[in-house]
Amino acid sequence: MKWLLLIAVIGFILFYTRKMPQFARTIGSSVRAFREGKSESDPQKSKEESTKVSPR
Repeated sequence: MKWLLLIAVIGFILFYTRKMPQFARTIGSSVRAFREGKSESDPQKSKEESTKVSPR
């Protein structure tokens, strides 16, 4: 079982290292777009949440 995992890791490193930066950029832009869409969806609600004072 350990041999299979080792072969898989080596194969991943050999064949996908060129695509990793592109993959990371895609994930980063997706997260950024999600956060922007989330903040634009309800600006009044986000403004109210930022002014709330937490009870102690």
